[in-house]
Amino acid sequence: MKSATFRTRSLCRLFLMAVTLLPAACGDDQAGVEGGVPESSDPRCASLCTDEPPEFDGAHDVCSSDSLLTCVDLCEARIADTSNLCAECLLEDAYFDEPQETGVDVCAPSGSCYVGLSRICEDQCWFDGQGASCGDEVTCEDAEEEYALEVARGTACSYQQGDDAGQAACHRQIYPRAEVTCEVEFEAVSDCADVCR
Repeated sequence: MKSATFRTRSLCRLFLMAVTLLPAACGDDQAGVEGGVPESSDPRCASLCTDEPPEFDGAHDVCSSDSLLTCVDLCEARIADTSNLCAECLLEDAYFDEPQETGVDVCAPSGSCYVGLSRICEDQCWFDGQGASCGDEVTCEDAEEEYALEVARGTACSYQQGDDAGQAACHRQIYPRAEVTCEVEFEAVSDCADVCR
């Protein structure tokens, strides 16, 4: 097997590191977001309590409907009967902890791409969730064979580069969608004492 340098499919993702997703802006299409947001919610709360949909349908975790509704309820209660300035302060730095998309697609020069690998080899380094192992004795010669073994075990999935349907199917196989509990965090009310008198 020839030594090969493997590149990530997307430079904005880090291997087995979480990708933080920013809350989506509030808009007329909120009902289309999984879990939904009550139409009667304050626009500021609707914006805060939104779960950004993952890239692939049916893959990767999303916030449960209960989590979204709880977030909205807490947000609305927090700013009820307050001035705009006070409400803005009370919601400043509020954070809705959405699920984080894990993993990264890895494509070899041969055109084979993989989803869900436990580790990848690139530039004489093996990368895993704990860091990197590098050195003069490290090569990527056996990387594709190891990847094939993971695919055979069902812990990884492969598709051909450019096959969008195959890529989506791999993500659904390795990271099947589930609804999870998402929490919302607010700064201390005392931080807004001066503007919320």
